[in-house]
Amino acid sequence: MRLHKAVGSEYAIAWAAGWDEIEALVRQMAVDVIVVDPLHGGRLDLEPVCRLRERYPSVPVVIFTDFRADLAESLLAWGDAGVCGAAFLDQSDSEWDLRRLVDLAKGRSAAEQVLRTLQRDLPGLGEEVRRVLRVGLYEATTLHTAEQWGGLVGLTRRRLYRMFEEAGLPTPKTCLQWLRLLYAAKSLSDPGVSVEDVVFRMRYSAPQNFRAHVHKLLGITPSEMRWSVTVEDLADRFVELCRHRARMKRVAGTDPT
Repeated sequence: MRLHKAVGSEYAIAWAAGWDEIEALVRQMAVDVIVVDPLHGGRLDLEPVCRLRERYPSVPVVIFTDFRADLAESLLAWGDAGVCGAAFLDQSDSEWDLRRLVDLAKGRSAAEQVLRTLQRDLPGLGEEVRRVLRVGLYEATTLHTAEQWGGLVGLTRRRLYRMFEEAGLPTPKTCLQWLRLLYAAKSLSDPGVSVEDVVFRMRYSAPQNFRAHVHKLLGITPSEMRWSVTVEDLADRFVELCRHRARMKRVAGTDPT
């Protein structure tokens, strides 16, 4: 498959046979980029691509299809809907174009947007800490403990905790709780994603565990979080928590004499 050849070395690919299956995958698993062929089956479909953008605006969409003259109007409509771009199968450099567009689309993904916010507002973080936070954001659906997080980045639990303490961050356990909350909030910002979808996608053992997580950090229910709190609000709260922890560390390290 040309898609696998173009991006398969760095991206895990989940295949879908139709539009309904694409939506099912987006609801049930972490998806950073959707690549679609609107000519699949030989008929040009305009509306399904626009529906993806309407129902899942946090997930970037890239078109990968054969070029046809009657695509022009559809490409304009998809561009207005927020599609990242199009690569064409019949072009000699189509795989390079697709790789470029997927990389560009990934930069618009939920995890990258949150990571940029943290890097902007916490500029003193070292490269290794940023790497660990990036992994935490991209693997937020599967990580439940600091031990799992450390194992995924090749660090012992003790080293992970020491790294966060030296960086002036809250504990890895606390940071992971917030990263998972940020991911959940971004997912719930999509009209096509339900609270039940988030529970399944993030592998909570029961819905009440997700409700307890949200209530512990925010004092509200997941449904209330969906309508009353933005991802930007939560990112600001997490950044302020990190800043407070850094200030406390500086005060604790001040020589009283």
